[in-house]
Amino acid sequence: MGRRVCSPLRSGRAAGALLLGIAAAVSAHEGEPVVMGPPPPTGFYTVSPCRLIDTRNAAGARGGPALAAASTRSFPVSGACNIPATATSVSVNVAAVGPATAGYLTVYRGASATAPLVSTVNFAAGVTRANNAIVALAVDGTGTIDVKNGSAGTVHFVLDVNGYFE
Repeated sequence: MGRRVCSPLRSGRAAGALLLGIAAAVSAHEGEPVVMGPPPPTGFYTVSPCRLIDTRNAAGARGGPALAAASTRSFPVSGACNIPATATSVSVNVAAVGPATAGYLTVYRGASATAPLVSTVNFAAGVTRANNAIVALAVDGTGTIDVKNGSAGTVHFVLDVNGYFE
């Protein structure tokens, strides 16, 4: 008869127990405790859908003017639409409205050195397009996001929030 081999890596719990066992063996050998385990859980909190940013509105921190061609603009997120200062990221719907030319918007963590190489929503000239995303907030205490307009024309930006992570 053949031997049955049961792999402890078939389930997440078994794999975690195996890793903890290995860590305990290593720490016992070296005489120092090793604390292992998953990172602390992140809670998701829903909020009533809320329009957080709309550049079609009057000029302001969360309003107009439209995003200029090939530019990046920062927007405050924390403190509006029931998003607390302790939020680390937000669940949003992003819309590009009335773009003058084809292009894309990239929405990303505020106060970042550079924009990621991935767009959040792509659009054609004159066509309103939307997409959903989870966007990390700045870690410098400002709770901001940055929006890069990757087109040769202006575009209005609308951001609706439906929840946050803490």
